[in-house]
Amino acid sequence: MKFEFCIFRFTMFCVLMLLITNSCVRDRDVQSGDRISVGDELPEFEVSVNDGSHISTLDLQGKTSVIVFFNTNCSDCRKLMPEIQKLYEMFSDAGDVVILAISREQDYITVSEYWDDNNYTIPFSAQMGRYVYELFALSGIPRVYIADDKLVVRYKFSENDLLDARNISKLVQDLRAL
Repeated sequence: MKFEFCIFRFTMFCVLMLLITNSCVRDRDVQSGDRISVGDELPEFEVSVNDGSHISTLDLQGKTSVIVFFNTNCSDCRKLMPEIQKLYEMFSDAGDVVILAISREQDYITVSEYWDDNNYTIPFSAQMGRYVYELFALSGIPRVYIADDKLVVRYKFSENDLLDARNISKLVQDLRAL
């Protein structure tokens, strides 16, 4: 009887820990969780954007690109997105820079309402699943990938090493100057 009670308590503890960690942190890996590393070429993908357009890897050729993976329920993502908005405002008129936010497991309405509530103008692609995300990574959000005009990832950041708009802007400027 005592053994069964211990098993029950252990099971309840495990369930509680799973519930507590069920957020953007839930899938942080002991390892990086990356499929794409600095020096790799961007994977081939195509997404629909909130303005009705489509962006594919080929559309990024010849441009510096900043790709952000997020979920609006993720606290780290909520901290990052104002910085990405500032970055977008810095480069929105630049024809050689693409900034794109791609949701992980969130529908268009949820992301759109969050964008409206926060006055974001960053182009976004709402993805109900993880297909596009898993081309880049296995775990952890937010994730930021900055690629040069030849589609080579030059910088990547995860929830552990995020930068502000000013620092990301410097990296983008450096790539544009190459």
